[in-house]
Amino acid sequence: MLNHIVQEACRAGGSRAALVYGNERWSYAQLEELVGRCAEGLKRAGASPQAGIALVLKTSPEFVFSYLAASRLGVPAFLVDSGSKASELRRVFTENQIAVAVAEPEQVASIRQIRDEAGQRFELCSRGEFSRLLAPTTEPAPSQAYDNEIAIVQYTSGTTGIPKCTARSHRNLACEAANFNATTGVAADDHILCTIPLYHAHGFANAFLASIYAGATLVLLDEFNRAAVVELLARERITIFPAVPLIFDLLSRRVMGQSRPGNSLRLVFSAGAPLASTVAREFREAFGVYVRQLYGTTEVGSAAINLDLNLQASLDSVGLPMKNVRIEILREDGSAVPQGEVGEVAIQSPNMPEGYFRQAELSQQKFHHGYFWPGDVGKKDERGYLYMQGRAAWLVSSAGRKVDPMEVEAVIATFPKVREVVVVGVPGYLGEHVVKAVIVPREACQEQEIVAFCQERLADFKIPRLVEFVDEIPRNASGKILRKDLIS
Repeated sequence: MLNHIVQEACRAGGSRAALVYGNERWSYAQLEELVGRCAEGLKRAGASPQAGIALVLKTSPEFVFSYLAASRLGVPAFLVDSGSKASELRRVFTENQIAVAVAEPEQVASIRQIRDEAGQRFELCSRGEFSRLLAPTTEPAPSQAYDNEIAIVQYTSGTTGIPKCTARSHRNLACEAANFNATTGVAADDHILCTIPLYHAHGFANAFLASIYAGATLVLLDEFNRAAVVELLARERITIFPAVPLIFDLLSRRVMGQSRPGNSLRLVFSAGAPLASTVAREFREAFGVYVRQLYGTTEVGSAAINLDLNLQASLDSVGLPMKNVRIEILREDGSAVPQGEVGEVAIQSPNMPEGYFRQAELSQQKFHHGYFWPGDVGKKDERGYLYMQGRAAWLVSSAGRKVDPMEVEAVIATFPKVREVVVVGVPGYLGEHVVKAVIVPREACQEQEIVAFCQERLADFKIPRLVEFVDEIPRNASGKILRKDLIS
């Protein structure tokens, strides 16, 4: 299914640029040849639908070649965080049948040790020696269109700390690419800049798959660099730019007060974490276009995006569901919550699997009543626009009542001396929690100022009892805030 779509895109693309990385460029015709050679190399190394490949790679051409080659063969690809610790790598390699691992040079020694300790036999290839995986001959395009076979496997810890494993099929991915492109209008003449990890659902689907599916040009940057991004936006005539809030914040700060850099941007969107409306506005001042919010999860892929023509009125919203995706606000029993009221987000999508991979109990908790329940809390306005209210697990029990951290964050964020704020609950007396605000200040600021500001705008039980000032908020590689690191 997806493999045939990719092959058709390569044939139709011909000499048009498919991939750009630094000073290197590959046309669709060249991409087709390299993918065929890589597929033949993977097959010779023992990769099959029963023995997958592990990609422990940064955003790179090698990731693209390897994944598309695996897709051609119907081989499951395990997408692994390139910065994984040894314990995380050990889980991937000992729980699954792996035939080939392609890894960043700094991870090769750890993976080799895991392989040797477990007595396993699989091909281990460093990204720096990727050429040895390329066979001199090309694997013929298969006649079989893979459908419900596993295409990718991803491990995520989520907010619960319980490692989750999601396996999505070729059909799931093909549906996601089709729905995303139909919703956003991605076309062959688009140039998409990807600065986010391809092993992450956001980079993989909303940049990589979207580009290949449309026959567009994908521009890769393996590590974020503000000057490099500004230069690429102009040089490569970037039209679509997906990223995470931190990247947009850093870019805005670099060019604020300078002349606006030239660009061809038409669609800029953020995912992976909530986007502050101040960042969206500052980015518009710097680059001439608003950052829109996209909502999705590893399990279902992209689910909603804000394409509101009057975006100023809905900057805090993640918008409407993607084409063929349904999002409801429900109670735990599956009954609907009235419009405007807060409830749990529940998603139906052809992009999602029936449950987690080999995790029956967790699947029963998260996949029920015909929906996937990600644990997010939200509400809809009169137009059906979705507003996220955080995670059910984030709600703070204070004075016998529930405090929504995002409500407190929204208030503190309006204080002129505050650049960024995260609110968490820390253990208190008799099982209750204390509201804590962690703040990155714009200028010198005192705890008393924050408390006094909140006292004028929030009920007493919502006011932070602890205020901590930090230089930066801890985040993972995808820009998601590490709230557990702030609870201390």
